[in-house]
Amino acid sequence: MRNRRLFFALWPTEAIRERLAAEARARAALGRAIAARNLHVTTVFLGAVPEESIDSVRAAAKLTLNGKFIVHLDRVEFWRRSNLICLTAEHTPPELLALVAGLRAGLRERGFELREHERFRPHVTLVRDVAGGTAAAGVAPVEWPVESFVLVESKVDQRGSQYAVLDEWPLL
Repeated sequence: MRNRRLFFALWPTEAIRERLAAEARARAALGRAIAARNLHVTTVFLGAVPEESIDSVRAAAKLTLNGKFIVHLDRVEFWRRSNLICLTAEHTPPELLALVAGLRAGLRERGFELREHERFRPHVTLVRDVAGGTAAAGVAPVEWPVESFVLVESKVDQRGSQYAVLDEWPLL
């Protein structure tokens, strides 16, 4: 029985990905910039999921088709505890909170145990392994129109994390 490391995410269009990658490159001297192909917003992290349970994960997603929304990523923050620089949203759209809550509820109903933070904070990790405290710098806000969410598998190899989108659900 094989496990697969899975998470749900907001996956950027190429135009949004390039904007996010530019923000990561602008801060690359502070640590290890995240590869453009890996930039995303995690909505729910599942971790190791047995292969035979993936259909249950997909079933939970099918019940969570909220409306489209826009995420305004408008703040750069240094997260000291994890040594990350992240692009965050000062205000989380209610539709995104409903999407996260719906996914969590659907997964719990199907017997999944989730490691949850007290409060969901939408963010894109731009730089890892930041050596020291850095003042939050200004950023031109990234307005990200969200029209779908995805199920992603994470594999780690000698090049680091490699993400593959397994499925996508449009938002109504």
